[in-house]
This record gives sequence, structure tokens and C-alpha cells, in this order.
Amino acid sequence: MSTIRKVGKKWRAEVRRQGVTKSKNFASKGEAQAWARFQEKIVTGGDVAHDISFKAVCIRYLKEQSQRKGARWESVRIHKLLNNGLDQYMLGNLTPQFWKGWILEQTISPASIRRELSLLGSVFRECIEWGYLSEPPLRDVKQPSKTRSRDRVITDLEIEQINDYLTKGKESSQQIRAAFNLALATGMRRGEILSLEWSQIDLERRFLRLNDTKNGDKRDVPLSSHALSILTAQNGTDGRLFTVKPDVLSSTFRKVCKRLEIEDLRFHDTRHRAVMDLAKKLSVIELARVIGHRDLKSLMIYYHPSAEDLAKLLD
Repeated sequence: MSTIRKVGKKWRAEVRRQGVTKSKNFASKGEAQAWARFQEKIVTGGDVAHDISFKAVCIRYLKEQSQRKGARWESVRIHKLLNNGLDQYMLGNLTPQFWKGWILEQTISPASIRRELSLLGSVFRECIEWGYLSEPPLRDVKQPSKTRSRDRVITDLEIEQINDYLTKGKESSQQIRAAFNLALATGMRRGEILSLEWSQIDLERRFLRLNDTKNGDKRDVPLSSHALSILTAQNGTDGRLFTVKPDVLSSTFRKVCKRLEIEDLRFHDTRHRAVMDLAKKLSVIELARVIGHRDLKSLMIYYHPSAEDLAKLLD
């Protein structure tokens, strides 16, 4: 049973069901009553999905998962989803049928839709843990087919053009140029490069250690003479090699490509080129370790040499 009583200027709700006692203070009696009804349903296993908004569960998810890797990206995506109309719905209204219609209405790419659904799936799994849902609403929802993996490879001419353009720029442009060439030499990701500290680099043994990677594993990256020269030329502050921010790097890189009329090129495409170059020197297993892929299937997204390249290896 529940009890609502005035305590000073607040309204206190107390719920006692099946040996469980919960209480909370509210500014109004109505809020206290609504909370009490909701808690009673949770305790008795009732349907609470129609008593809580999708926005509320998203806020709780972000709050409780704020320390996990990728939390910033999740926060951006969730707020975008809410701002696009999902904040108007109660959790119980987001049925499998709703999501099937939602997918058909999207104008973003199939790959982007799959990423959104993956994030939503994480939110709904937490909802089950919290007792808000009994089963995930996306379980029987068919996702868009996977698109072909991106196969854009930056050319020698484009590398030369980008380097020439950045050389003429200010200090931040010089850092972006260094990060660009380091990415080509090592296959490291943007965030891995920009977060580098001198304590991670062993110049004598020619490798650096990445403690915080995309898949959560630590990774040692061997360094060529070219990569070493790039690193030793950096003069960042507070033990860091780079001071430029990730968003600044990405936006500047896009502007440079636009000025040079280089089409359909992203900074992350340096990883593809690096894999293709490193594959000429390393075995596939060694390449997977350097790039940081746990399985060869993931590596194949970047590593797909031409028949001409493979023919040269046969002689």
C-alpha cells in the first residue's frame, strides 16, 4: 500500500508492498501520487511502460552509463532522437510496429539506422533490468540490410596536395598535418592520435602503447622511422603531443578537401590506406594486431588487395 503525507513544504510518498519499502519527497501531491502508483506496479510486476516516458528512461540511461566508453557519442545520438520527436512518447507506445514504421520514415543511410537501433537496443535492455519492460520492443524488428563497406583509398597525389595545403597554415594546421601523416604511417584512429602522451611512447624500442582503444583492449603500435620523426617533432603541452581538438581536426580536414576539390574523402580513410601499405610488409595476422582488430573479418573491411597486387606477391 502507499501513503501520501505532508512533511513541511513537501509531499512524502511511501510505498510498502511485499516486504519492500520505498519513499521519496515531491513538490506536489500529484507528483507523489503518480510516483507511488508507478512504484507499486514495479514491485508487483505490473505494466509500468505506459506510466513512464521514453525521455525519462533515456535520461536515466545517460546518467547511469555516463562513465562507459562511447558515452559522449551516445548522449549526442539520444538527444538527437529525442529532439526529432521521440520525446513525445511513453515507453509503452514504442511497440515493434512503431519501430517498423519509424525505420521506413528515416532519410538517413541504412548504416546510420542500424547504429541508431543498436543504441536503442542498449537503452531497452536497461529498461528490462529496471523492470520497465518485460521484453525488448526491437526483438522482432528487421533492420535495414548492411551496405557495402567503404572502399575509398586516398591516393599519393591527394596526400601530397593535403600536405602542401596544411604546410602553409597556422599552428593547428601543422598539428593536423602531423596527425594526418601519423595516421597514414600507423593506421591509428583520430582519437588515438590526438590523445597521445609522451609517457605512452618508447622511442628506444620504437613502439607506443594505446591504453584506451575503440574495443577496450590495450594495443602496442610499432613505429617506422617516418612515424618516429613525426612524433619527435611534436611540442604539445602538459605531456600531450597534440593540443588540437578532434572536432577541429575533422572540420578542418573537410574544409581542406573542399578547397582542393577532393571528393568523398574522410580523415578515417587514412586507416584504409595505412592497412593497404602495411599489408605489403606484414602478414595478415601481424596486420590485425597492429591495426587492433580481434578477428580477420573486421580487418577485411579495410584489407582487400586487388588481384594485381596479389599477383605481384606470387613472383
